[in-house]
Amino acid sequence: MNIVYGCDDKFAPVLYVSIATLIKFNKDSKLNIYIIDDHVSKTSKDAINKLKKEQQQIFWLPMLNINNEVGSAISFDRGSSAQFARIFIARYLPNNVDKVLYLDCDTMITASIEELWNSDLSNITFGACLDAFGELYSQNLKLPLNANLINSGVLLINLVRWRFNYKESQAIKILKENNGKLQQADQGLLDILVQNDLKILDPKFNCINGYFEFSYSEWIKYRKPKKAYTDIYTAHLIQNAVTNPVIVHFTSSFLNDRPWILGAKHPYKESWFRELNKSTLTMKMLDQTSFLKIIFEKLPRHIAINIFGILQAYLRPIFKRT
Repeated sequence: MNIVYGCDDKFAPVLYVSIATLIKFNKDSKLNIYIIDDHVSKTSKDAINKLKKEQQQIFWLPMLNINNEVGSAISFDRGSSAQFARIFIARYLPNNVDKVLYLDCDTMITASIEELWNSDLSNITFGACLDAFGELYSQNLKLPLNANLINSGVLLINLVRWRFNYKESQAIKILKENNGKLQQADQGLLDILVQNDLKILDPKFNCINGYFEFSYSEWIKYRKPKKAYTDIYTAHLIQNAVTNPVIVHFTSSFLNDRPWILGAKHPYKESWFRELNKSTLTMKMLDQTSFLKIIFEKLPRHIAINIFGILQAYLRPIFKRT
């Protein structure tokens, strides 16, 4: 199995946990782990390299200068330049690599990924999980209102089709046409690239924070996703993902419920720190309590969800317009 990450030194401890759990639950599998390296320190690399077992290899690949490749300044709507690593994924990897699983650093593997890896992508370029966005987000990307929008933190990619269909060239063209600015940056770009070329994956392969933070009915009321999302991601499917996740994805939000943030209550927080504490790396706890979180927690929950649903579905996309 070929696994790719993109990482800078700030997130190296987070990457450590993802790779540690990947190897832990896939110890009998041959793993080629490629890390697109945005100035990760030698200390961090040494700690991560110690994780590999007999059947695993870890390769460090220097990150390209994204702005030079595109020819214009990129707007990092979220995260760092490492988020764009996946756009140039075929260039980093040997030509004989025909399939790859891209993982965000802020993931934690909790079971074997064999089922995910064996997903049939014979006539499809991308496998990904849907994200719960409304029509205005599609409109901002100039996509049909009912277009599927994905969470790009877990991406299964058929590299044969990627290369054949010139996906990298398409990505650069889209970035240039938009002056390097797209809603949600790399994820917005991928939303455009995956249209009519996507296998929708079970949410257990990308169990995001929102699924733990809200009940299904609350989540739908808050995010107000399209019918295409709720038709596929039913309450039963999401509940199964929460109960039996394969990949937990510590996504960011105003609730800041990631393990390394002060006040986090994520059910996998203790497990995450148990893995990190096996290393020589440390992660400084961040104080990121937001004004929005304070308001949300002071209001009656049903009122808070109604108000924040309006902000999320209708006002936020207005501010995301380029």
